[in-house]
Amino acid sequence: MDTRELWKQWKASVEALLGGLPRIASSLHGDERWLDEQSGWRALRQRHQVYGATDSEPALVIALYGPTGAGKSTFFTLLTGAEVPAGGDVRPYTHVPCLAVPASLAEDGHLPERFPEWDLVSLEHPDQLRERKAPPQRLYYTTCTARGDGLATILADVPDFNSVERANLERAEAMLDRAEAVLFLVYDEAYKNRDAVSHLEQACRRTGHLIFIFTKSDAEVARRKWEDLLSDLGHTADFDFAASRHDGQTLLEFLSQSAVYASPRSPGPRLEDVVALEDKHPRLRSLLMGLDQQRILRSSLWQPTLEAVEVTEGVLEEARGRAEELSWRINIAEEATRDSAKNLAETMFPLGRFLEVVLEELNARQGRFGRGMARAGGWVSKAVLGLVRMVRGLLRKPDVVSREKAEARNMREAVDAIAETLREAVPDEAKPTGLLSEQRIERWRRNCTEDNPPPPPKEEWTETARREAREWAERHPRLARTLPPVINTVLVTGAGLLVLDLAFIGGLGTVTVEVLIAGGAGTAAGIFGKLIQKMHMERVFEETAQAWREQRAGEFEAHLLKQFMNPLCLDRWKADRDAFTGDVAAACREACEHLRQLLHEPEGGER
Repeated sequence: MDTRELWKQWKASVEALLGGLPRIASSLHGDERWLDEQSGWRALRQRHQVYGATDSEPALVIALYGPTGAGKSTFFTLLTGAEVPAGGDVRPYTHVPCLAVPASLAEDGHLPERFPEWDLVSLEHPDQLRERKAPPQRLYYTTCTARGDGLATILADVPDFNSVERANLERAEAMLDRAEAVLFLVYDEAYKNRDAVSHLEQACRRTGHLIFIFTKSDAEVARRKWEDLLSDLGHTADFDFAASRHDGQTLLEFLSQSAVYASPRSPGPRLEDVVALEDKHPRLRSLLMGLDQQRILRSSLWQPTLEAVEVTEGVLEEARGRAEELSWRINIAEEATRDSAKNLAETMFPLGRFLEVVLEELNARQGRFGRGMARAGGWVSKAVLGLVRMVRGLLRKPDVVSREKAEARNMREAVDAIAETLREAVPDEAKPTGLLSEQRIERWRRNCTEDNPPPPPKEEWTETARREAREWAERHPRLARTLPPVINTVLVTGAGLLVLDLAFIGGLGTVTVEVLIAGGAGTAAGIFGKLIQKMHMERVFEETAQAWREQRAGEFEAHLLKQFMNPLCLDRWKADRDAFTGDVAAACREACEHLRQLLHEPEGGER
């Protein structure tokens, strides 16, 4: 695969990560900025902004990195011809990074996209680099002549990493994240300085390619010190050069394979005097400006991409566990809602409407009821009078209330029961800032019971009453002629607007007419039970009650979910679960697999 095709595929997979993982991370950690604190992620985002924002030819950024007095600015001038402050007694010489950019890149309009987190300003005079109060993101650039036949090269001169000024260190480390390659310079007396070794460790972790230069040192001295440095780093406990990079090498292996150069002490340093410690390495200018740039640029993608892939895989694994927990929470919440809705439906029955429906069916069956009653005889009149007296007595009983009031009272109790169940199951959400805080529960309780009370029941359940009433009339024709006057008496006196509250006897889930009578003896429940029993309407009542219970439970459940549970917690939990397990997570997982395959594909027979 050629480099351009690799970039194309890399860009597509990285865009899948950048587009999806922040949403997942935000759901997990409350803020997608958490990702920028993870090693490799910020560098990956920068690489995408650099390579993905434009279709122009990529450029190689090489950062000159080192401590005070290492000769970075001198080498910067030798390599680019750009004039920057160097030498003298006042240190640090510079406070702001400076780029040497080939003129073609400076003029193509894409330079800001190559350095997306910096404020680029054209350098008019070298003294601008000495500005102590320059903004943290300030980055000066100057043009230079492009050299070599390979990709365009941008050199970055950064402030000393061991500067006493914190802002200088932060600028140096930020440029370390941006560079594809690092030219690490250190003079021979400071090569094992603790500060220098610490930043060398970071450079080995974060860069795709490293070139090491001993300044102010001849080749023999530099070779001895290089061997001494590698030996010490292999045994020291102060630094972790045994740690693995994401390309599989340890930091020490990566460092030991770096090209190493020596630049002798001289009043007038020249690039021609810089020599490689091993014959296999070309001259420094050739290495930096030559055809090797393709491999260096490609290798620069490895470290931040594979680090970001590991971050992504860790986030996805965390999301998978979180999704399982959320599924458990959702099940608890939905089960509590379902049980409460069932209990609500079981504690009341609309007897008035039930009687209306039965009367409608009997009247439709019998036509003019008066003629039927005239033929019924005296015993019917006595039965009717007895039933009417019983019903009138019922109307004075205190346990008959309107459906709306009964439902409002019971709905408040149901909401409180659900909230208590959830707060016990998920105590971390019960804190003042959680989804199940008392303030939020009270807000959505009012929404569910006062602002948006339960809707009236639909009429589907009455079909069961009609069917059972017709069948009952077929079995009991004489009782069918007796019952309408009783029902009319109830309706005329207003009982048609009433609801029988059966909460005192355990609800309709276990009730039969006999239980109704026993549990409500002397009350409205008992009297109506006796009426139903006397008319042999047990089946009509029980089948209709079952239909009512199932329908009303569904209506209550829908109301509780819409007006209370969903806005309280379920909408958030389900959205997070879907984010953790849905298409976005799947796309991120697929992108990780593709990037691993892509970045481990051999190029020219080598990794």
